[in-house]
Amino acid sequence: MNLRLKNRQAVRGELSQFVDDIIVPESMILNILETSVTEKEFLEQLYVLDHKISFVKEQSFKDSRSCQDAIGKIREYLLQKVYLFRKPMTNYQVPQNAMLKHKFFYQFLMTHEREVAREIRDEYVDTMGKILFSYFKAYTNRLMKLQYPFESLFRSQQYALLDNACREYLFVTEFFMVSGAAAQDLFNSIMNRTLTMFVVRPSVTFHFDLCASNPLMWLASA
Repeated sequence: MNLRLKNRQAVRGELSQFVDDIIVPESMILNILETSVTEKEFLEQLYVLDHKISFVKEQSFKDSRSCQDAIGKIREYLLQKVYLFRKPMTNYQVPQNAMLKHKFFYQFLMTHEREVAREIRDEYVDTMGKILFSYFKAYTNRLMKLQYPFESLFRSQQYALLDNACREYLFVTEFFMVSGAAAQDLFNSIMNRTLTMFVVRPSVTFHFDLCASNPLMWLASA
């Protein structure tokens, strides 16, 4: 109990000193405003005011330095999570869930350092766009080797695309705090290459496979 009391008294003393250092009392304001600059009292009050201003600037510098330290740690953490997507056979939902758990980090960056926030966003868009494109390219190649009807293969492909696209859209809207047109633009930046591949490649690939399995269809199309 005695130790706790001493700690409280110490904190109270430091807090009182801090308040005294930053507060400009009304008496000081009146003296500075109404006392002649040639008076000794004016000079004394000016010294005190200078001390208070210097103290506040020092605290602001400490706060700014602490903010920069926090920004550096957040940047390193989020970039590490983004880089995890690049590892082979990585389940990218794991680092995504970790990022969502700390989504306030991105909000903090948007408030205090938008350049770093933009760096995180651009790195994620570039990395995830490449990951999804590579995944669906390999997935489609594996799918084409299966001996199933065209409709089944096409349905599996589209289900996989829809599932991943929905999850990606929900992630970017929540983590990057975007909605409407901004969310659509960000989503398109990530999915553009993959969607373009789906528009062009499936029709050619599936048509080739169907014709290869049915020479009459190939003759009809020739």
